[in-house]
Amino acid sequence: MSEIDTTFLSYAEKAADSISSYRNKALILNLIAVEYAKSGQTQQALQIFVKAVNVAGSIYNDDRDDTLRYIASELAKTGQFDDALNVAGSICTDFYKDWAFRDIASELAKAGQTQKALQIFDKAVRFFGFKTIDQNILQKALLIFDKAVSVAGSISDDSKKAWALNFIASELAKAGQFDKALNVAGSISFDFLKALALRDIASELAK
Repeated sequence: MSEIDTTFLSYAEKAADSISSYRNKALILNLIAVEYAKSGQTQQALQIFVKAVNVAGSIYNDDRDDTLRYIASELAKTGQFDDALNVAGSICTDFYKDWAFRDIASELAKAGQTQKALQIFDKAVRFFGFKTIDQNILQKALLIFDKAVSVAGSISDDSKKAWALNFIASELAKAGQFDKALNVAGSISFDFLKALALRDIASELAK
């Protein structure tokens, strides 16, 4: 990083300190920390990440946990996995905590730390997006899995589509529908999620 860039980030940090909104201040500090991390100034980045976390702790509503979730995810993207896990562990709301763990697991998998990614994944809800869906509706969807797969296939976001198919494959395996589960697992585009689905299917077959 050039001296000009360092000076700019220093000024940006001072400007962030003048922001009255705790959420906005935490998010700006987080962005500054990411820029330091990208430039290889890890120690400086961590100091500002810690500052962002402390500011986020002053938020008194759901924005607190959403902000911490975002910071945890950004820490994971910079390779600071232990710090990311510590931040994720401080989140009170299950929804945002699960989301943070999912993002950390994905980044660990990208970094080649598959075993650790699996361990973190097991801490999270299998597919956080289904937490808000009535379980009776979910069971009906699973009984007509062709429709569920069709709906999942229509999701434009590749990541969410892969998570949805992963969830369906695992639930089909739990219901003893192993051939169908394998077909769904085979359609998952993300290798990490495909591996998780196949692991779940193998686990159910071994029971």
